Amino acid sequence: MSKGEMSPLAEMRANKRPVKVVDFPGDPDQKVGILLPSDYDMQQARMGAYRALVIDQKVDITAREGEVSRGMAMFTEETFARCLASCLVTADSAEGSVTRLCTDVEDMRKHLTAAQTQGLIVEMSSFTNEMDPNVDTPSGAEKAVQLLEVLEKKAGSRAALLDTLKGIEPSVLKLCLISSVEQRSTSADPSS
Repeated sequence: MSKGEMSPLAEMRANKRPVKVVDFPGDPDQKVGILLPSDYDMQQARMGAYRALVIDQKVDITAREGEVSRGMAMFTEETFARCLASCLVTADSAEGSVTRLCTDVEDMRKHLTAAQTQGLIVEMSSFTNEMDPNVDTPSGAEKAVQLLEVLEKKAGSRAALLDTLKGIEPSVLKLCLISSVEQRSTSADPSS
């Protein structure tokens, strides 16, 4: 690190998290910023999603190992929507002071279509992957293949697995797979 550069921790403490400026879905002339989600953002999003789905709506999000349940897919989608709401900022936030675009997930939903929300979630996920050097490692790909093999066994056949997967929104499916691989990695091998 050269003199004058801040460490990632120092940047975080100075509230200077990286911001990715992207085209607003459906309007490439309009730009929007996405803050790199912090661990706090994700924790708050998970807790909010849990409260909204499990406590308030009584959605069952449990899944046996290797399964992607509808409830878990809803939980993952809600978590990422809530995280996006906390990380959505003006495009000029990359230049200095951060200006948030919405107060909470409900405020965001009032002003965005489902497709716009999904498009921005994909951008946020892509940004997170770009900033994390460990995401696209062969071991991560191997774990995803192993998870798909487990899912196929649980489904009983490849056709049943395909039917299940086709019923899930592609961006949600990707987020569920990433979340499942991360959970399996953490529970199977604490050092990974």
